[in-house]
Amino acid sequence: MDIYEAKRLQVLEEIKKLEGSFPKEKSSLTADQLTKIEHHAEKFGHTVAEVLESVLRDSVAYRAIVGKDPSRMDYYETALVDYLMKQPQVEKVQKLPKGGKNSYHIDKGKIVKGKKTKLIKSLDLYVEFKNGETLWIIHKFTKEGGGAQDAAFRDAELTLQQAIAVNGKTLVNIAAVLDGEYYKQKIEGGTLTRLEKASRDASHAIVSTFDGLIEASSHLWSK
Repeated sequence: MDIYEAKRLQVLEEIKKLEGSFPKEKSSLTADQLTKIEHHAEKFGHTVAEVLESVLRDSVAYRAIVGKDPSRMDYYETALVDYLMKQPQVEKVQKLPKGGKNSYHIDKGKIVKGKKTKLIKSLDLYVEFKNGETLWIIHKFTKEGGGAQDAAFRDAELTLQQAIAVNGKTLVNIAAVLDGEYYKQKIEGGTLTRLEKASRDASHAIVSTFDGLIEASSHLWSK
């Protein structure tokens, strides 16, 4: 079991504990949950009373209709942070804001705070090793292909390209951690997987899966 599946199961258990026991009272539902029930009833041709009854007495209906969505709880990134903090070479790992004035981007080889472009997404993690060396990380976890997933892959590649300064040199240490079956698949019509292609096209950066990152960054933490 990899770190992401282990974290997913942990999140599911936490959600179950938060849900509490069944059957429930209507008073335990939030306004947002009641709205979801109304929308579900309208969408599938049920009465609100029918859906409400199912949600209050059945945990499966509750989770499917008004429960928390595990995929929206950002546990993939948390799993990577937890993993890295257990590595003896690592001093600190920081999750970075996804947007706003406190987010970080890379632009023409420099790390900039708060600057946002249409093409370059914000960086995800900041790692400091025991010896003081640092590493900025783009993190992607993708199971299956599709339009949104392809866009996420392009985001990672574009960000890696921005690590090269105008003079052609690399001024900061940057890595793309690309996990999930999507990155193990070969690009249509090609011989390389997406992970291999990203690594080939960004020889100035680290491109790795989570379990290969420490070895791939050994030239940093072993100084």
